[in-house]
Amino acid sequence: MAPIIPTAATGIVRLLGGALAAMLLAVAASWWNAREIARAVREVDGSHRILYELEATLAHAVSIQSGARGFSLTGDERYLAPYTAGVASIKQSIARLRAMTADDHRQQARLHRLSGLVDEEISIMQGRLAKRRAGGLIEASAAAADGRGKQVVEAIRGAVAALQGEERRMLDAQTAETRRAGNLALGIITGLSAIAAGLVAAALRQLPR
Repeated sequence: MAPIIPTAATGIVRLLGGALAAMLLAVAASWWNAREIARAVREVDGSHRILYELEATLAHAVSIQSGARGFSLTGDERYLAPYTAGVASIKQSIARLRAMTADDHRQQARLHRLSGLVDEEISIMQGRLAKRRAGGLIEASAAAADGRGKQVVEAIRGAVAALQGEERRMLDAQTAETRRAGNLALGIITGLSAIAAGLVAAALRQLPR
C-alpha cells in the first residue's frame, strides 16, 4: 500500500475529528433528552398524585356529610364512623396537597379556599351533631333545613374541580412539552449521526488503495 501523503493524512484526520465531534454532540443531545424526560416524568407523576388526592378529598367531604346525616336521622353513634374517619382523612389530604403544590402560588390560593370550605363544612356538621344530641331529631332536622350543609359541599366540589382543571391543564402542557423535546432530540441525534457517518465515509474514500 502506498504511503499516505501528509496532505491526505491531514484531511482524513480532520474528517475523523469532525465525525467524532458530531458523535459527541449526539451523545450530549441524548443525555439532555434523557434528563428532560426524567424531569417530565417526575412532573407528570406529581400531577397524577395531586389529582388522586383531590378525588380523595372530595370523597372525604361526602363521607363527613353522610356520616353526620346518618347520626342526625338515627341518633346511633355507629353512623358517625364515616364522619369521624372523614374529618381525620380530609385534614391529612389538605396537608398533603399543600406540600405537593408548595411551588405553585395559583394552586395554593385555590387550596386555601378549599381548606376554608372544608373547615366550614366540619363546623356546620359539628353544630348539627350537637343539636341532635341536645334536642333530638326535631332539632337536627331544623338545623339541616337551612341547606347550608348541601351548599358548602357543592362549593367544595367546585373548588376541587378548579384545582383539578388547572392540574389537568398543566399535565397536558407537560405531555406536549415532553413530546416536542423528544422529537427535537431525535431530529438532532439523527442529523448528527448522519453527519458523522458521512464524514467517516469521506475519510475512508481518501485512504489510498
